[in-house]
Amino acid sequence: MNGNHYQAKKQWRIIDLIQWTTQFFEKKQIPNARLNAEHLLSQALGLERVQLYLQFEKILTQNELNLYRENVKRRLNSEPLQYILGETEFMSLKFRLNPSVLIPRPDTEILIEQVIHQTPNNLDVTILDIGTGSGNIAVSLAYYLPKSRIV
Repeated sequence: MNGNHYQAKKQWRIIDLIQWTTQFFEKKQIPNARLNAEHLLSQALGLERVQLYLQFEKILTQNELNLYRENVKRRLNSEPLQYILGETEFMSLKFRLNPSVLIPRPDTEILIEQVIHQTPNNLDVTILDIGTGSGNIAVSLAYYLPKSRIV
């Protein structure tokens, strides 16, 4: 073998990556380390988060590992998780987004909940949305107040 030793590449299972990345993010003081690890891995594999645990023994391909590694690097560079994933949840609805729109804030969700609770469901109201951005406010109001007219 001419003095060269063959060393097999480590095979990474889903559960190994979740555990390793969680510890790594915690050391780097990334908030919600495990949740971030799960979301990034879900995105890299094209799976829902719950599927990670149903397939936790699955060994990742090199392409999957490369994509996951890139996602982790982006998160380490303080890129918001929602921009890496290309989507966010607001009022239990999924919205696609990118860095050209602001990430919907939980405070806005509370405001929308108040509008919904104070508007009788059978009332036909007109709502003006200014500065739409991702459209999360207008879409959420239209979804939860189906008789309303959003302008």
